[in-house]
Amino acid sequence: MAVTTAAVVGIGSGLASAGMSFSQAAQQKRASSKAIADQKKLQASARERAEKNFYQGLNVPLDAYGEQFRQNIAGQQQAIQALQEGDQRNLQGGIGALTAAGAAANEQTRIGLGEALYENRKMKADAQNTINQDLKAMDMGQAADQAAMARDADQARVAAISSGISGIGTAANSLASIAPLYGKSGGMKRAERLYDGMVAEGLDIDQISKAAGGELSAAVIKNALRKQDFSGKQTRGFLKDKFEGFDYSIFNNLYTPPK
Repeated sequence: MAVTTAAVVGIGSGLASAGMSFSQAAQQKRASSKAIADQKKLQASARERAEKNFYQGLNVPLDAYGEQFRQNIAGQQQAIQALQEGDQRNLQGGIGALTAAGAAANEQTRIGLGEALYENRKMKADAQNTINQDLKAMDMGQAADQAAMARDADQARVAAISSGISGIGTAANSLASIAPLYGKSGGMKRAERLYDGMVAEGLDIDQISKAAGGELSAAVIKNALRKQDFSGKQTRGFLKDKFEGFDYSIFNNLYTPPK
């Protein structure tokens, strides 16, 4: 009885351990999926912020350069007007000098505008390159993080599944330890069927008593039949053939005279 109780306890604890382990494996899988989903959301939010090029909206103040060109032209016109009001002998030479000076001023303004436009484009390009590098680093980091999380989750899930299989093994071993007891119970049931069949067929119990050396009780006869561990097929065969050819020597010397 103690062995059976211990085996039953072993089966229960083994199955409980297996259930808890498989439940932990499922929890690990759900936790991993949630962690990856949350990480993807954070990554998407960070990526959206990182993609913004705050320099993209900054442009060269073209109005200022346009105003500079207008002032250059206005200055030339004023100088020409002044020359026209003065000595006509100096008009041609003065206009030539003014034209050259105006062209030089406009050229300086044009050069300055070109440099400003170049610096503006370069600033935006550098900023975009920095963004691209940051996004590349984010993608690589995300891939590494997801790989690490997947690896850790898989390891935890495999460990939990292994523990669950171990629990099932414990239960199986405990079940195996009590299997003979249940086998004997089945053998006793078949022995009782055989005994009842013998009685129902009106067999000469004297054959049993002769082999045993005395009259046996029903319990002793059943126990002797049980010890033969007849299979279900054999039991059905004996009953069907009305015990023809049954070997009664199994009861030899079982009788114990009363003291």
